[in-house]
Amino acid sequence: MPWPKTKYLTGNWGMENPLLKNHQRIVTAVHTLLDRKKLYGIKVLEIGCGSGELLGKLAQKGAEVHGIDFTKRLAELARAKGATVIECDATQVDSHYPAGHFDAVITSLLLEESIMTRRKASAIARKAAKLTKPGGVQIHLTVEPNLVLPAEFEKLGLQVVGNRFPLTGKAGNIGHMITLRKPQK
Repeated sequence: MPWPKTKYLTGNWGMENPLLKNHQRIVTAVHTLLDRKKLYGIKVLEIGCGSGELLGKLAQKGAEVHGIDFTKRLAELARAKGATVIECDATQVDSHYPAGHFDAVITSLLLEESIMTRRKASAIARKAAKLTKPGGVQIHLTVEPNLVLPAEFEKLGLQVVGNRFPLTGKAGNIGHMITLRKPQK
């Protein structure tokens, strides 16, 4: 089910996003992929965090949560849920944090063809890989799972742990969760 581009651009995205119902599954994936029962002390970055619903759930579990979003209104909502949020375009994320800073990096509906070009999606994937520490994980939530292909992630030194786990909603399968691990050096 595609969402109108205007809804994304007007800043309503985080409020009406049907993938929000899958957040517990994503929190569980972070636990599992990092092989940790508790998330206390781990650093999580969500690029395209919107209103911070997912970051809020991770903060409740003890994670140190950071977000990037270009919409001031949504960034303020995410901050209210305990996230440290920088307002900027996703392509600038690596200018705000050092390489290898995060245990987990998540993109939520960011690598979408309707929002950006394949080239820009690949650039963001490269920057996410740079920010993920060795042994860390990435989770990409997408309705367009072929925009950045597993081979491209592998070129970035990431191991594809799970590809195209379906995320469901009222309309059935509404998206995918692609999970990756950055190997220890």
